[in-house]
Amino acid sequence: MPWRCRVTLASALHRAVEWQLIDRSPLSGMRWPELHEPERPIPSLEQTYRLLGLLEDEASWPVGALLLTQIYTGLRVGEAQGLCRSDVQLLASGQGRLIVQRQAVPVS
Repeated sequence: MPWRCRVTLASALHRAVEWQLIDRSPLSGMRWPELHEPERPIPSLEQTYRLLGLLEDEASWPVGALLLTQIYTGLRVGEAQGLCRSDVQLLASGQGRLIVQRQAVPVS
């Protein structure tokens, strides 16, 4: 999260310089400590099947559908959560198209 805050702040200040709202960014020349995004574990195929097995009952269907969509398409969580029915185009051939136009963003 600190990495995203830093990028957002630097981007906003860079834009303010471009728009001539400020002469230069107060961050220019600043030496930042190295920050790394936390590594996200990728479940094994066996773990994925086990998780899907837990979501077989009808009450879990929305979560299972979202998870299956992510597994088969590689969408990120926010992209999958931002999908609407109009983003899904199913063809008579059984194939389809998924159009990612938005993403859900957590707000705190």
